[in-house]
Amino acid sequence: MNAAPFVRRTLFYLRRYRAPLFARWIFFTFAVLDLLGTVATIRIRKHLGDSDRRVTEVIKNLTHHATAGTFMPLSPVPRGAIKTALGFTGLALIALTISWLVLAIFALGFAI
Repeated sequence: MNAAPFVRRTLFYLRRYRAPLFARWIFFTFAVLDLLGTVATIRIRKHLGDSDRRVTEVIKNLTHHATAGTFMPLSPVPRGAIKTALGFTGLALIALTISWLVLAIFALGFAI
């Protein structure tokens, strides 16, 4: 099924009949909230990485005399899982921000 005619009709309808001002502000509010969520995700990821480095350093300082050379205790923070989860969360929030802005600007009209 070709979705292009449906999209053209929908965009034509939305451009011909402007959405209320309140609807446009809602879309911009969602975009701002998603942007704030992206910033918070990046800050949390950085904080967890810094915390992991500090814990690793403490473990190294506490066990440097007790290790046999081959065994090195690691930090309990799952670095790979945190990077993956927060990375995808950040990308999803950026994609949502872009989609809300595209919808608010192009589909509903730019006049605010």
